[in-house]
Amino acid sequence: MPDSASTTSNPRGAEPSRRTRRVYLIIGLALGFVWTAHSAEPPWEHAARTLGLMLVILPVATRLLRRRQERTGVQLPELRHVNVFAAKIALVAAALGAEWLLDKSTDHADRFVAMGIAVVVASIGPHLTRFFVKQEADRAAV
Repeated sequence: MPDSASTTSNPRGAEPSRRTRRVYLIIGLALGFVWTAHSAEPPWEHAARTLGLMLVILPVATRLLRRRQERTGVQLPELRHVNVFAAKIALVAAALGAEWLLDKSTDHADRFVAMGIAVVVASIGPHLTRFFVKQEADRAAV
């Protein structure tokens, strides 16, 4: 299967490109690392830090992508910010709930949750790209 140059084009039913999968794997590992790096703190602090980090990264990444687009002239995707924020909040809420439940049965709940975050983002994220990126029809309607 050839590697697509686009990290975001994923028409309904199409398999995500290798590049898209790699991007989500890196994001998942980074989020899992952030969750584990602060294991001595209460789970709600994990959640607040991870959510804050995720909410800051999106606008910064958007600004950097726009600068790159202006500099190179290559058309880059536009994100549906509400969908991305909703997915981030859902991910952090699920991680917080999982850690709360696991904390009662293991001393390493944060590690299991970090691995879960990485697996969920890497496996499900590429298939949700079409919900995070504005398609041509969305842009025409604006």
